[in-house]
This record gives sequence, C-alpha cells and structure tokens, in this order.
Amino acid sequence: MDDLMIIELYFARDEQAIEETDTKYGKLCFHMANNFLSNDADAEECVNDTYLTAWNTIPPTRPNNFRAFLCKIVRNLSMKKLEFNLALKRTQNVTVSFSELEEVLPDTRTAPEWEYENLGKIITDFLQAEKEDVRNVFIRKYYFFDSISDIAGRYSFSESKVKNMLYHSRNIEKEAERQQTFFQNASHELKTPLMAIQGYAEGIQAGVMDAGGAAEVILAESDRMTELVEELLDISKIDMGRQLLAFSEMDIRELLYDSIRAVEPAAAGGIAIVPDFPEEPVMVSCDDTRLRRAVTNILSNGVRYARSQLRLTCRADKRHVTIRIQDDGDGIAEEDLPHIFDRFYMGRSGKSGIGLALTKEIVHLHRGTIRAYNVDTGAVFEITLPVSR
Repeated sequence: MDDLMIIELYFARDEQAIEETDTKYGKLCFHMANNFLSNDADAEECVNDTYLTAWNTIPPTRPNNFRAFLCKIVRNLSMKKLEFNLALKRTQNVTVSFSELEEVLPDTRTAPEWEYENLGKIITDFLQAEKEDVRNVFIRKYYFFDSISDIAGRYSFSESKVKNMLYHSRNIEKEAERQQTFFQNASHELKTPLMAIQGYAEGIQAGVMDAGGAAEVILAESDRMTELVEELLDISKIDMGRQLLAFSEMDIRELLYDSIRAVEPAAAGGIAIVPDFPEEPVMVSCDDTRLRRAVTNILSNGVRYARSQLRLTCRADKRHVTIRIQDDGDGIAEEDLPHIFDRFYMGRSGKSGIGLALTKEIVHLHRGTIRAYNVDTGAVFEITLPVSR
C-alpha cells in the first residue's frame, strides 16, 4: 500500500494502519532494532513500541517521509532500550559505531549548544556532497548500524574498501565539524573585547565616562584583541601544517629572560618573578619568537593566579632541558587539569581561550613535551625540550 494511504488510515484511526505498516516496513524496523540490541525478543518489543508510537503520534503529525519517520522512532527506542538493559554489554557493532562517531561529534565541554542544533545539517550537507556509494555505506553503518561484512555483502565491496570509505567519511565530517566549532568559538572570544571597546566608546560619546580612563580601557582591550587574533592565526596555521618554524641555536636562558621582561608590566602589582638558571649556557635549537610566546603565555597565566611569587627554573642534562614555572596560588582545579591545554576550554574560573592550547602546539613543534600539575604551594607548568648536540 502507498505510504500516503497508510497515513490516511492512521488519521482515520483505522487499526489496519498498523497491519499495513508491519507488512511494508516490519522487516526493516526489526532489522534496525536487532542491529542495536542483538536480541530477537527485545527487537520485536521495540518494533511493537514503534507502531504504538506511530499510532499515538499520527495524528496530529503528518510525516512527509513515512519510512524515515518510522526509522527515527525505531532508532530512538532501540537506543533507549540499549541504555536500559545493556549499558555494560553493548553489542560490538553499536559500541564501535558510537566510539567512531564520538570522534567527530562536538566536545560538550567546549562546544556551545548551537553545535547540536546544527549537527544534523552538517552531516546532511556532508552526505549530499559525497558520491552515492559513499553515502550509502555511511548511512548503513551509522544509521542502521550494519556490520562491515553486511555492508560489503550488500554492495559487493571488499571489507577493506568499506573500512576505507568510512574512514574517509569520518575524517571529512570531523574536519567540517572542527572548522564550525573553531570559528564559532573564535567569534565568541573576539566578541568580549569588542563589546568592551564599544561600551566605553559609547560612554565617551554620551559624555558619561572620563575620556582618559575610557581610552586606557579601549587601548588595553584593543591589545588583547590583537593578541587573540595573532593566536588564532597561529593555531590555524598549525592545523593546516603551514606554521613554518625558523630554528636557530641559542642560549635558552636569554629567551627566558626576554619572557620575564615581557610580563613584568603585568606583574608590577606585587608579583615577584624569581629566575633560577644554571651559570653555564644551555643551548637549544628553537624558533626564538614562537618558543618565547609559549613561555610568555604560561608566565602571563601564572601572574594572574600567583599570590606573591612566580618561580622560573631551568635545568639541563645531556639530552634535555626542563623549564619549570611555579606560582604560589591556589593551584588548578582537579577537574580542570586534564583539559588545561584544550582549546576554548572553560574551566571552573569561567574563563576560556587558546593561549595554553597554542603553547602546547608550539612545544610539540619543538619535539618537546608540556604538562601541568599541582603541588602543595601552587600550580606548576613544566616544559621539556631536547638540547642541542
């Protein structure tokens, strides 16, 4: 029977609607549910619940695509059933599919709510741009949760080809999602100094603010915005593999002294920066400008949270140099520590940004490592770099 006629039976409250739905779509619904649940009885129960949901929903709803309408109900009910009775024993196909999709879904810590509202559009746009065979494979895997072998058999592909198609699809989707998230978060970060500049400028124009004081704030926020734009450009270049470093041999102590001088104005309010370096030169191969920015970012962060002192130490052995920056503040919240270098992560303090994320990327480009941890007297950032040979 035609879908439109079946829908009319629902509107007429004719129970034949259930029979016709089962005749036309019963096998499809059972197949989807069983792929989730791997249990015939649970799948049958899910199918029956799907018919009941359709009966209770139509009317007033009039689906434009009855098949897709049913598939969505089956999928949602199956997922709820799975969470209810198989929370610790998910089927392998579904577990793998979920874990693969998690790689391309937004991070709930950093992505705003709009990402979820637009996720369907992102995936739809992505699928429309793909070839039909890629689109079909993606839908069979992540909508119907078919196994790799089932998909290969359905379309006469080798299993390796199916895996390659899915890998390619996830990478494209992940990149599109990453770009959406990056630009949304970047615009959010830029909005704060822009609003401050606009507010003080309007205050001057209206004659309700002291021009001198307001001008200082405007200049400070302009500097902040310039720095943020530079950081955004740098991290974007790193993502695209276009951040070329100009390596040269230098004494790391000179770079560290330069970094101290860069943050001294911010520390003038009573924060002492105490250097503790070896007497002998410590030679490293680095991009002076980029690495100085990385160290300065950490020092600036430390100045904000230190009570009275920031200690900067440098130690070297035959293979590595270790730079240690320790403040005497309250330390980093334990729940924030694992994410301290995540882009745009908003921790307990309510502040977000990309300064520490950029620092991490720069250190990695220098074949180094960076970590953050707490001690009894405050927070510690530790950078390890290879020494020159």
